[in-house]
Amino acid sequence: MRLQAGACRVLGSPLSATVLDHIADDFRDGGTSAGLFESWARARFGDFRALRVLATAHRLVLDRRAPRLAIHYPSVDGIAPTDGDAAVIGRALDEVLSERGQEFRLGMAEVPQTNEPGRSAPLRRVLASIQPTRPIHLREIGASAGLNLLADRNDVANDGLTIDTVASRRGCDVNPIDISTTAGRLRLTSYVWADDVVRLERLRRAFEVAAVTPPDVEAMDAVDFVRTIRVESNSALVIWHSAVGFYLAPDQRRAVLSAIDALGAVASPTTPVIHACWELPSDGGGRDATGFSLAVRQWSGGLDDGVSRIWGSGPPHGVPFRAESPPQLTAPNS
Repeated sequence: MRLQAGACRVLGSPLSATVLDHIADDFRDGGTSAGLFESWARARFGDFRALRVLATAHRLVLDRRAPRLAIHYPSVDGIAPTDGDAAVIGRALDEVLSERGQEFRLGMAEVPQTNEPGRSAPLRRVLASIQPTRPIHLREIGASAGLNLLADRNDVANDGLTIDTVASRRGCDVNPIDISTTAGRLRLTSYVWADDVVRLERLRRAFEVAAVTPPDVEAMDAVDFVRTIRVESNSALVIWHSAVGFYLAPDQRRAVLSAIDALGAVASPTTPVIHACWELPSDGGGRDATGFSLAVRQWSGGLDDGVSRIWGSGPPHGVPFRAESPPQLTAPNS
C-alpha cells in the first residue's frame, strides 16, 4: 500500500495516495480492512493488491454505490481532495468497506486489468520507424481489451507520425475484456485513477476508436500465443507487450523470449521481425514502478540481430514518451 501510494503521488494522483494511506493505516490498526484482506500477509509485490483496492472503490463510485466517496472522485464530477480532506475521505472509505465488504473481497480476487492507451505512444514510434515501408503484422501479448492494437489509429500524444501500413492485428490475454459491453468498459475505467482526468479522457477516446475497429484478442496464454505466430513473406512482424512482465512467472518469460527468438531466426531482409516492449528496466529493482523503458530487438539477417536497444523512456502510462535517439528499423540490402 505504501509503495503504491508513493508512486501515485509521483505520478499525479493524490486521491489514490490518500485512499491507500488510509487503507494501510486501517489495516495496521486492526480496522475493517484487516478483516477483509487477511490474505495480504501472503501477497507479493507483483500481485498489485493496491491497484485492486483502488479499482474496487472506483468501480463502486462509478456504479453509484458509494455516494459519500463519490463526492471526492473527479471521474464522476466530484471535487478532488485537498490535504485537509484525508480524514473525511477516510470516514467515507470506512463506510464503504463496512457496507460493501463482499464487493471488496471479490475485487481483491481479480487480477488487475488495465489497458492504458497512453502506451500506444512508444508503440507508434516503433511502427512508424519500420523502413522501408512494408505491411506490418502487429501481435500483442497480454493485450487486455486490445486498445493498443489500434495504436496506428490513436495518436495519444499528438506525435504527428504517419502510420498506414498495419495489415493485421491480433492479441492474446488470459482474460480478455470485451469493451463492446458496459461491464467491460466499467472494469477498465475503474483501473484508471479517479483524479487522473487526462487518462480517463484518453481511455474514452480509445473506446470510440475501438468501436469503429473492434480489436481481435484471443483468450490464450502468452507462451501458447507466441508459438502460433508465423512470419509472413514480404512484411514486417512486430511483437509487442507493455506492463506484462509483472504477471509472467520466470519460466513463462523465458519461454516467451525463446519463442520470439525462434521467429527471429527465420527473419530476412524482406521479412524483418521486431520485438518491442514497454516495461520496467531489467535492472530497475522491480519496485520502482514510476519509470519504464522502450526496449527493441530486431532480426533481419544482419550481424546485430536480436540485440536489445533502448529507444526511450517515460512514465508507466506511456505519455510523455521521451525518445533517446531517432531509431530506424531498416532491413539491410532491401
